[in-house]
Parts: sequence; structure tokens; C-alpha cells
Amino acid sequence: MSDEEHRAPDGVQEWLAYAERDLHGAQSLLAGGDYAWALVLCQQAIEKALKALILQKTEEMPPRSHRLLQLAEWADVEFSGERAELVSDLDLSYMESRYPGIGIEPGEGLDDDVVAQYVAETEEIVAWLSSKRK
Repeated sequence: MSDEEHRAPDGVQEWLAYAERDLHGAQSLLAGGDYAWALVLCQQAIEKALKALILQKTEEMPPRSHRLLQLAEWADVEFSGERAELVSDLDLSYMESRYPGIGIEPGEGLDDDVVAQYVAETEEIVAWLSSKRK
């Protein structure tokens, strides 16, 4: 998708569609036992839903950042309590899974129940962010 398409009037819906695709991918990876990458796609789903809100608010191409709390600030969204902790955890998982040497092995300490909870909470967050659309 070009920068121009990202800014188009239906660009917000396009970002949300990508968020839904990533969420579906996270669900599939969870079912297949690939927990680290399921969390990466959870992070990506929230990132894209936030970028949809940024586009809606600014009518500008969303910043090329992956930091969820920073994107939330730009989108005028506040994550509090457990949701703030969840998005912070997902940011860390995103970095750990994509780049060696961060300090924790991808998937370390993860199991089906833990990742299923992350996926379920991500579904709720993406739905909540999508509901903020004008």
C-alpha cells in the first residue's frame, strides 16, 4: 500500500483490516503452538488499529513507529492498568522475537494458556480501538 493509499479516505478501514488480518494470524499461530510469533502478531494488530486512529485524527500518514504506548499517545488513547501492562509486554515480545540478543529467548516462559490470554485481550483491545472510529 502506498503512502497515498494509507492517507485515502478509506485508509482508516484499510489499517483496521490489516489489524484484523494480524489478529487472525495470531489466532492461527496460537493453535499451531508458535507462541512467540503469535505475540508478535498481537502487537502488530494493536499497532495497526492505533495507526488507523492516528490517520483518522490527523489525516496524515501514521508515524513509522512500533512502540504501542507512543502510538496510543499520538492517537489520544489511554491504556490504563492491565491494558497498559499488556501493550508493554507485547512491545517487549515484539522486540525479543524479531532481534537476537535482547536478553530473553523467544517463547521462553510461554504456554498455550498464557498466549491464549494475550490473544483474547488483544481481540478486546482491537475491538475497542475499532469502536473509536468516527
